[in-house]
Amino acid sequence: MAARELIESLRLMLRLYRQLIELGKQKKDQVIGNRLNDLTETLAKESRVLKQLTEADKARVRAVAAFQRSLGLKEDPEAKLYDLANLILNRTEKQEALRLLEEIGQAAAELKELNERNQALVRQALEMVEFTLDLLAGPPVEEPVYQAPTQKPAEPKRISRFDAKA
Repeated sequence: MAARELIESLRLMLRLYRQLIELGKQKKDQVIGNRLNDLTETLAKESRVLKQLTEADKARVRAVAAFQRSLGLKEDPEAKLYDLANLILNRTEKQEALRLLEEIGQAAAELKELNERNQALVRQALEMVEFTLDLLAGPPVEEPVYQAPTQKPAEPKRISRFDAKA
């Protein structure tokens, strides 16, 4: 019974990781397509899934503790899931747990790579915005006035051909 609970918690975590991957792919397309409203919506969905993942992780911790108790082991929240999966007596449950752990590892790696790519895309988009702003408003110019080293430096001002207040 405790092994089944552990497997169910792993299955839920895998499903949530896959949802995050799908949302990450949507974010990539939205950043590339400059669809900010869609991106905001996707970020809200991602936040909800992350909250669900936090709850699923708490359920996994409880399932691990229950499984350890069922085997007469001392509760160890730091125990490796792979080691615990190998302690499952039922062969089909053991194979399923090991398969789920493998898929979770692959999903986590894919999600990490996708997030790194999305971060790079966002950085490039911000650089493009800054470049465009420099073209329109001119690069920032620092004031040639002395300031005491203890004071916060003044924000650089932009020299512009356009009246920003208009």
